[in-house]
Amino acid sequence: MPFGRDGEVLSYKEQYSAYYESKSSSKKKKKKVKVKINPRFLVFVAVLLALIIVPIVLISGGGSYTVGYGAYDTTGSGFDALIIRDELCYMDDPVGKIVYSVVEGQDVKSEQTIMDTYAAGYIDQIESELISIRAQIEEYQRDSLLGKIVDTKLTGLDSDIDEKVDQIISAIDGGDMNIAKLELQMASLLSERQEYLRNSSVAQADAQLMTLYGDEDQLIGRLEAWRTRYKAAQEGRISFAFDGMESVLTSSNIAALTTADVERLVSGESAQVDAQIKSKQALYRLVDPDSWYLVFTAGKKEWTHGTGQSVLVNIDDYSYLDAQAYVESAKEDDGKLLVTLKIDQDIGSLLNQRITHISVGERTEGLMVPLKSVKTKDGQRGVYLKDKEKTFVSVNVIVDDGSYAIIEPLESNALIKGSVIRK
Repeated sequence: MPFGRDGEVLSYKEQYSAYYESKSSSKKKKKKVKVKINPRFLVFVAVLLALIIVPIVLISGGGSYTVGYGAYDTTGSGFDALIIRDELCYMDDPVGKIVYSVVEGQDVKSEQTIMDTYAAGYIDQIESELISIRAQIEEYQRDSLLGKIVDTKLTGLDSDIDEKVDQIISAIDGGDMNIAKLELQMASLLSERQEYLRNSSVAQADAQLMTLYGDEDQLIGRLEAWRTRYKAAQEGRISFAFDGMESVLTSSNIAALTTADVERLVSGESAQVDAQIKSKQALYRLVDPDSWYLVFTAGKKEWTHGTGQSVLVNIDDYSYLDAQAYVESAKEDDGKLLVTLKIDQDIGSLLNQRITHISVGERTEGLMVPLKSVKTKDGQRGVYLKDKEKTFVSVNVIVDDGSYAIIEPLESNALIKGSVIRK
């Protein structure tokens, strides 16, 4: 790790400032060179471009168009919606201390340790004694053991630890204070190093060091009686944020919600939560990031999509802007519709959000052609094939944006992707 003259740790910027200065000072101003172009050269370029462009225009079809496949998205009415997630929420009686093994927003695997909690009233003195013993172990290792152990494994661990220290310093110097993940990685490396030293043959043969390890094990055993370890019951994304509505707004409770419930919660009112749940301490949520819902109310004339239909949803503050959803239900209640949309894509920035504004549209997919290629013959709209007979294919124009149209031939397979039509 780089140090200054007085032993202080140099920042990332300080380490490389001299380098940047030397690079900038070595740069010399370049003189501008004027190039005089011969007029005959310009004529040659013009002729060459003409020879290239003319064949391209001819190849493009000379009045024809190849039918493609496209999609057209329409945006409809806006609604304020509740976000309901598929998640497992963990609560417990008030605890005295929590030691986290993962960070907010981290994806975890089944059986991965999330945290250790220590019951309220656990003895701080035990932890203080444990810290003291570990300091003695570290000092003894440094003074009496490390000189006797020289191998690539230990050298590699020390190198990884130095690199992690540099990463943490760089993150702090860069203004990134979200270093919890780096600190957890550092703790893991230090623990691995201690375990490696403890199991070395040199350490095993040192009676004084083994006595210190025995004292450490005894204190750890006393702490174990106060500890509860939480592991992930399944794969998911971790969040430590709670808004108090987790026990009410669950995927299994959606069917019980009314339009009045949703409108009240969307307006900012708090949900009625059981007193027994309130007495618990919220620990963490294990969220399925690819399964969530939007629930909102709509007027009967505002909502025209049927159950099972796919819709495009634009969501405020959503990392991916749009989501493809399907209508899980649209039930009538008190003169309005209570709509539930199911989304099966990453929840992203909405992991801890409860209310959002959405605009619901529709995606139409199908054969796409230029709108100007759609003609009318005997009162029927259609397109002309690029063939000798100038065959007219009758179509329905499903949707257009003024330039292109999504069409459907009235006769099955009369027009397919790749068909060539007249413009």
